[in-house]
Amino acid sequence: MEPGNPRQGKKKICGTPQGGVISPLLANFALNKLDVAWYRPGGPFEKYNARLVKYADDFVIMARYIGNPIKNEVENIISSLGLTLNEKKTSVINLKGGDALNFLGYDIRLRKNSSHVLLRPASKACSRLRARVREIISRERLYHGIDGIIAEINPVLRGWKQYFRMGNVNHISGSWIT
Repeated sequence: MEPGNPRQGKKKICGTPQGGVISPLLANFALNKLDVAWYRPGGPFEKYNARLVKYADDFVIMARYIGNPIKNEVENIISSLGLTLNEKKTSVINLKGGDALNFLGYDIRLRKNSSHVLLRPASKACSRLRARVREIISRERLYHGIDGIIAEINPVLRGWKQYFRMGNVNHISGSWIT
């Protein structure tokens, strides 16, 4: 809902609510056609040996070389679904060139002169954690007492640790790295 007139909201006709509980399910349902088109005989997987990694409405395409043929294929598939790519979030990254991929809160890069993958929490994820901890331990919340602050901060830290527990992945086999 967007801020609006008397009812404080105006209904959107298309799309799913950002952060809504049903949003990932609807995104997977809508992008199922992307999977089907990608892995069909003669599709980008077969033609270019390009891998598609998808989570809800986010996806990454991995290939040795991403040129205009793959870009055009992706744009055609996405536009046939009535969707458009977010130009701000769309980019081509060369992991072997030292670039980092930011996907689902992780910073993914190749170790120099190696095929070993470094998997770390992205700086944005670390900043959000620090901001949340600062909020919990702020002076305005001291009325909770030390036990209340500990009870509130522990689930935050535990959840963050559980999500980012993969840490440094030493080696991932697969043709997209070699």
